[in-house]
Parts: sequence; structure tokens; C-alpha cells
Amino acid sequence: MSARDEFALIAALQRVHMGTTPPGVEVGIGDDAAVLALGDRLVWTVDAQVDHVHFERGWLDAEDIGFRAHAAATSDIYAMGASPVASLASYVLPHDAGALAEAIAEGSRRSADRHGAHVVGGNLSSGTELSITTTVLGRCQRPILRSGARPGDGLYVAGPLGHAALGFRVLRDDLRDARFDPFVARWRRPLLPITTVHVLTNAHAAIDVSDGLAQDLGHLLTASGVGADLEASSLHDDELVRASHGTPYAWLDLVLHGGEDYAIVCASPSPLGGFTRIGTCTEAPGLRLRGSSGHVSVVAPQGHAHRF
Repeated sequence: MSARDEFALIAALQRVHMGTTPPGVEVGIGDDAAVLALGDRLVWTVDAQVDHVHFERGWLDAEDIGFRAHAAATSDIYAMGASPVASLASYVLPHDAGALAEAIAEGSRRSADRHGAHVVGGNLSSGTELSITTTVLGRCQRPILRSGARPGDGLYVAGPLGHAALGFRVLRDDLRDARFDPFVARWRRPLLPITTVHVLTNAHAAIDVSDGLAQDLGHLLTASGVGADLEASSLHDDELVRASHGTPYAWLDLVLHGGEDYAIVCASPSPLGGFTRIGTCTEAPGLRLRGSSGHVSVVAPQGHAHRF
């Protein structure tokens, strides 16, 4: 990419994000750096989406790539009980991908229109693989950490579990059936449970489910020094059960060990609006699942691997 092409592309991406500068941003795209004037505590996160690692370009269009990249990063902000403020996007573009950049930016803008954290700056470079690295800034008065869960807390989840995992698998295995379309859409464009985040201020601990419930909940339990009992009946999802019937994918495995749903699981002493109770924190370490018959089994802390 020549310098002239790079500057033209920067100008095109600037036009995509024009008019989206959120409150608190004094300087957005167009200078050496963005300038923000904020109070409260600042919450930062960064996430990368890389071709052949997190996705395959044949599975989704350029807007989907931008949407996924932005939503995946913003999910961490919501899981901290914070409000997204703004984001930075860094693109590494192969020589054949320059024409995709504006559409990728359109996708990230669509995610920001829904989830917050509009892009206020970034960087362009070239490389062997297409990748998008998104840094998101949020703000809150009290961040919700992974380490605050206590024995006796209820475990609650907002957002569907296993849906994106089914979408990913049918794309990977090239299973074509219209019944899978909603699940493929969930993988291509994650929809964060933003309407429930304001109640997280009452939670003791939280984490977003990007690598599967068992694996991510395991991180929360380890950080908090507690264990947990899950109820299989609370994890049952009629839509997922019907769609996965007759496939190689067991619905409960998708729920427990899938990934990229970007739901939020939290530990709370009391019910939270928009969240569903799925279990209880315990003094005994480890993660267990109680079936409908009352049988209790140990759940391995395994989840989604971001590679093919």
C-alpha cells in the first residue's frame, strides 16, 4: 500500500465514523491521538480478531468482521459493570484486503451504534494476515471484578449460551440448513446483553462468556476462591435443543464448552433483572452439574479454542 493509498484510506475510514464522537471526547480521529475528559474510574480492554485464528473470511462478510471485532472487545467493558465510552481500531491489512477496510469500519460502527464505544482513532498497517485490534475505554464508579464471589451467592447469566458455538460449528463443518441461520447470525454479529448491565452494580463478581461457560466461570471461581453447583434444568434451551437435534453437537456441550456467545455470568446475593439463575457458589472448590435426576457430575473447565 502506497503512502497516498494509505492516507486516502484513512480519510475514507474517518468519513465512516464522522459524527459519532461521544460525550467526553474532546479530540477524535484526525490528530496524533484522541483526547478524552472523563471522571469516574476508567476501564480499558483490548481484543484482537485475526483471520485463520478467530474467523475465516469465507464465513462472513467484511461488515461482519468489523462488527465481531468491536463487539468482542466491548463485551469485556460490560462485564466489568462499566459503560463504554470510546474505542480505537488498528487494522493490519494484507495486500488483497485494502478494499475491505471501509466495510470493516462500517461493521464496527454498526456495533458501536448498538453497544456504544464509537471509534475515535486507530492505526493502519499491512501484513500477511487480516487482523483487527480494538481497544475500548469504559467508565464506572465501581468495577465488578472476577474475585468477589462468595459462598451462597447465586450464579446468574444474561444472554443465550451455546448459540454462537452452534453457529461456529456448522460453518466450520459446512452444514447447510436454514434452521442454523439464527445461530450463524449470532456468531457473525454478537449482540451483547446491554439492557441488563446497569443491574450489575449489585453483583459481587462477573465475567463475560467468550470461551465457554465452564471455562470462563472457572476463571471467576478461581479468582474468588469458591466453587459452584450448576443446575442442568436452568441451562436447558428449547431453541438450541431443537436446532442441534440430529447433529454431532450435544446441546449441553455447546452450553458448557462452546464459546463466543459474549453473555455475562455473575455471582450475586440476590436476583438481578434480566438475568437467569443457573446455580450457586459453594465453599467446596470445583464446578459441578446437577442433572434432572439429581445426579451430580464434575464439569471440566474446558472451552473454546481460538484456532482451527
